[in-house]
Amino acid sequence: GYSLENWESPKDLYGRDQLFEPTGIAVAKDGTIVVTTRTAGVWRIREDKWSLFAEGTYEGLGVVIEDDKGDRIVVIQKPELTRMTDTTGDGRANHFETLCDDYGFHGNYHEYAHGPVRDGEGNYYFTLNLSHGGNERTSWRAGGPFMGSMGGYRGWACRVTPDGKFEPYANGLRSPAGIGVDPDGRLWYAENQGEYVGSSKVVPLEQGRFYGHLSGLVTLPGRMKPDSPELKFDHWKDKIRKGAVWLPHGKLANSPGNPVWDLTGGKFGVYQKQMFIGDQTLSTLLRVSTEKVGGADQGCVVPFARGLASGVMRPCFLPDG
Repeated sequence: GYSLENWESPKDLYGRDQLFEPTGIAVAKDGTIVVTTRTAGVWRIREDKWSLFAEGTYEGLGVVIEDDKGDRIVVIQKPELTRMTDTTGDGRANHFETLCDDYGFHGNYHEYAHGPVRDGEGNYYFTLNLSHGGNERTSWRAGGPFMGSMGGYRGWACRVTPDGKFEPYANGLRSPAGIGVDPDGRLWYAENQGEYVGSSKVVPLEQGRFYGHLSGLVTLPGRMKPDSPELKFDHWKDKIRKGAVWLPHGKLANSPGNPVWDLTGGKFGVYQKQMFIGDQTLSTLLRVSTEKVGGADQGCVVPFARGLASGVMRPCFLPDG
């Protein structure tokens, strides 16, 4: 059977308790675990010991490790995608490189940036939340009460190429709190329930597609006026990329995060290449089986673990399964 193990978060550099809030996790080939946080910087675990790798980060919600030891990482922060490197070998990042800050950030608390993930060609992908609150002068909410765009590429998925080129990738997103790459190289993302999203869903993320929320469309060339007829729902409803897997609201998920796939070769059990996804609000871990029938993606969801000690946004398989 399976068992749960809770890890204690580290003290700060002065031995005091700190607000840790882990929001991203990845493991290097040598077993080093890298953890990003909302307010406490970036930490690493080596030989069962915590150490601070970088401080002063702005809500880093995910991390990709670029080398074998966790000395070179890429973190998505609210305002930018950043490469952080330890070039001296002292265990602390000393070189910080902005890979992209072209997508726009306005200081709204809900303008989260999720990801990143990297494809086989070295491109980075991330998804951008809409803002929350404000008024119609500062945020176009497309007729909804809460979520809107203050400009930039809020409500979009974006790509950054290996040579640093920023590319808008897909739009119509609301609160796209998870993104992942499946064993076949397809991108998937998880959407949170709300305006224009009847319940949370998991969907393949495809270039140029529209996913249902209108607010991000104000960024399209020539469509910057919210009263444009081309921004009405009737104009876009038939273009919505339908969800592959819907997650019953309040029962299985309210705020799903990153999808990950079991690539442990049987070390975790019989779920090879199946998707797992967690939920922030309900503190659950779900198993998802997907298939393509007649060109359409579909799937089913099975509860895997409930009552976890915290919400689950960035599940990660370790080398031992």
